[in-house]
Amino acid sequence: GDRKMVYSAHVGAPSGAPSVEAVVCCGRKDPQVAAFGHGGVFVEGAFFYKPRPKARDRYENERRFLELICCSCESGEPLRAFVPNFYGEVERDGAWFFKMDDLLHAFSLRGRHIADLKMGLRTFAESEAQSAKPRADLFERMERMEERLGSRVLTDAERASRSMTKARWMALRDSLSSTSALGFRIDALLTPRAHLTAFDSRLFHTRARADVIAALRSFFPRRGECEGGSHPRQVTHTPSE
Repeated sequence: GDRKMVYSAHVGAPSGAPSVEAVVCCGRKDPQVAAFGHGGVFVEGAFFYKPRPKARDRYENERRFLELICCSCESGEPLRAFVPNFYGEVERDGAWFFKMDDLLHAFSLRGRHIADLKMGLRTFAESEAQSAKPRADLFERMERMEERLGSRVLTDAERASRSMTKARWMALRDSLSSTSALGFRIDALLTPRAHLTAFDSRLFHTRARADVIAALRSFFPRRGECEGGSHPRQVTHTPSE
């Protein structure tokens, strides 16, 4: 048969440790592997490959999370049913990747629904918090976002140097969104009706609980798309033509 809805998310430790990527529900891979972020990922057969993080603390946190969650079958871990199997690290053309199941493999792209949710009360690693390297690209990105926000968030010193640190960038992203208040934020929504990202929509400053709920409701399939099934597997299944 052919499957038609796609749901995915980025999952991280609720304690505020750096988030890690995991696809929550299923769909088949297309050239656009994710709704937002994470360049360098690719699919080979039924497997998904994600570049190993360069920062040591982020690498160790992410690998430990994947190992723990995939070894938790007998512990009653509720997330286990929604994350891919993890097969360790593999080398491709001199680069190292995490290898895991591609949960989008069995699903077609028709009617896809993909949500990029970043979970955790803080979304950056300690090494990133300590970095004082100025970044002009992050300043320019936040400057564009500030224009849409309609209020000043950049400091006079950042405006004078036209740069900001990654720690400052990520702290602003957390505080402007629902990360600090609700423990997660919506970074992107991809449906047959629209593709919204934090950089080209209101998502980057969707912070209030009511606004987050409204954004999530806009993501779910319409009533007509759900006819004929009450379970997600039934909703996403269409007979072969």
